[in-house]
Amino acid sequence: MLVSHELRTPLNAVTGYTELLRDGIPEPLPEKSLKYVERIMQAPSICST
Repeated sequence: MLVSHELRTPLNAVTGYTELLRDGIPEPLPEKSLKYVERIMQAPSICST
């Protein structure tokens, strides 16, 4: 499923913030929250296939 640029741009912003959370910025997340973050990180790759 290919996604138009109208959706990709906001997804890129979400991905950027998600990477910060995964990296522990502003503070480390609990393990349960990291599982959700990893799931969010997978979403853009699903949209580009």
